[in-house]
Amino acid sequence: MSETDIWVLCAPKTLSFDVQKALSKLSLRPRWAPQPHTPGTIQTRLTATMTEAQVADLASWLSKHGVVFEITHRSQEPCLILCHPGLGLKRLAIDLSGEIVLRVGQLERLVRESAGNSRELERLIRLQTGTAWLDLLEPYRQSSSRVRELPKAV
Repeated sequence: MSETDIWVLCAPKTLSFDVQKALSKLSLRPRWAPQPHTPGTIQTRLTATMTEAQVADLASWLSKHGVVFEITHRSQEPCLILCHPGLGLKRLAIDLSGEIVLRVGQLERLVRESAGNSRELERLIRLQTGTAWLDLLEPYRQSSSRVRELPKAV
């Protein structure tokens, strides 16, 4: 069992009971907040101690229900699991500092697939490192943690 951060970044309010039920099976009690990026949706952030199987089951369940989420699992082989309904699930290996890791075998395969085309290699690396998922999730992360200060009258 390893420490796991679960960020339900965007779930329809109509799913809150079902998501809460799925999380309660892991003894987690979410504190819901509105998701400012998408009106009519909610978000929560949780930390738990989970097995790899529990993480996989939760990620699968959330993705099947169209929930936008990010899970960081700090196990012997740490990973970042991202999901957006438009792109589906993406599992990325990460190091202890949270940086995405590409293994030599993966890089060799990408070089072969690109057939010497540097633009194709760049595209394949971006795909392999989950850049599209990270780009889509960024607005949900920012709106959940950023506080905007209103201009002050002088």
